[in-house]
Amino acid sequence: MSVATAQRHGFGVLSLPEFERLCATEPSQCVVEVLIPESSVCIAVGDSGLGKSPWAYQLGLCVVSGKSFLGHSVKQGRVLYVDLENGLEGILGLTRSLAKHLGIAEVPKDFLLLTEPDNLHVLGSIVAEYRPVLVIVDSLRAFRPDAEAKNENAASLLNALHAIAKKYRTAFLLIHHIKKPGENGVPALEDTPAMTWLLQACGARALVNQSDVRIAFDKTAGMQRFVSESNKAKSGKSVSEEVGLVVKGFARLRAEFGPLYLARDFDDEGSPVGYRQMTGLELLFNPEQQSAFQRLPGSFRFKQAMAIYGRADQATSDFLQKCIRVEILRKPAKGAYEKVETSGVDGATA
Repeated sequence: MSVATAQRHGFGVLSLPEFERLCATEPSQCVVEVLIPESSVCIAVGDSGLGKSPWAYQLGLCVVSGKSFLGHSVKQGRVLYVDLENGLEGILGLTRSLAKHLGIAEVPKDFLLLTEPDNLHVLGSIVAEYRPVLVIVDSLRAFRPDAEAKNENAASLLNALHAIAKKYRTAFLLIHHIKKPGENGVPALEDTPAMTWLLQACGARALVNQSDVRIAFDKTAGMQRFVSESNKAKSGKSVSEEVGLVVKGFARLRAEFGPLYLARDFDDEGSPVGYRQMTGLELLFNPEQQSAFQRLPGSFRFKQAMAIYGRADQATSDFLQKCIRVEILRKPAKGAYEKVETSGVDGATA
C-alpha cells in the first residue's frame, strides 16, 4: 500500500491505523543494526588521528560483503565511499589489509570509490545511477566546507541529503572532526553523555542536531594500556602509540546507545589492521581484576570475593559492580553472585 492509496482525508493526511498499515507494508530496516538506519543521514565525530577512516572502511567492507560489523548485523548491498582525505596508495593498502583481516578473498566489485570532488555537485544523480545502500563521505569538511560556517548552510546540505536518502533508500554517513580543544581540553567521552560530548564537533550545531544518528569517537586511557600489553609482542609500539576507541551514539527516538569499546588488531608484522569489539573480561582493563575474576568460582558470596580479591569491603564492592556493568557477572539474590558465560582475555571463559 502506497501513501497515495492510503490517503483518505486529502493533503497526504493519514489516520493512525492507515499509517500502521503503511509501515507494515514498507517496514524500515537498518543498514547496520543499531548504528545506521536505512534512508538516514548520520554523522561520526572524532579527533584527527583516532582511526575513523579504518573504522569507516571496515564498516563499508562489512556491508558490501554481508559480514557482521563489530557484532552488528548488516543489510548487504553496494557501498559508495567518497574519500577526499586519504591518498590513493593509502586507500589501496587499507582496503587490502582490511579485506584480509575480515576474511574477504578480494575486495567486492560493489565497493565503489569516488576520490575526486569534481562531480560531487551531482551526488543525487550518482546515487540514482549506482543505488548504494550506504554512502560514506570522508570527510564532511572536504566535501562541503561551507556547511561548517552557518546553521543555514548545514541545514541546506542535510535537507538535500535527507531527500536523496529517502528517495533511493540509501544511508549517508558523514565523517567529521572536533574543533580545536580549549584550555581544559576535551571531556572524556566515557564520562560524558554523547550529546554533551558532541558539542565538540566543528562548525554549525545543525550538523549534529539534524542528523538521524550521531556517533562519537574518543580514546580511552584504560584501553590504551590494555591493548598495548596484549599486542606488544606483535606491534612493538609504545603505550602512547596504541589506539583504542570508545564509541557512544545518540539516535532520534532511541536516545543514547553505547559505550562500545573497540580494540585495534595487528597483523603478523605488527601493523594495525581492523577493529574488534571488546567484550567480557577484557572490559575490566585491569590485569589484577582480570586475574581475581578468573579465580572466583562460578557461584559465590561477597565474603568469598573479598578473600580472593584481597581488598576491603568497598574496593571489593566496586570490583563486583564493575563486573556486573560489563556483563560478566550477575546478582541473582542479595549477597549472591554468578558468573555469566562469556569469552575474555586470551580466550579465557568465565
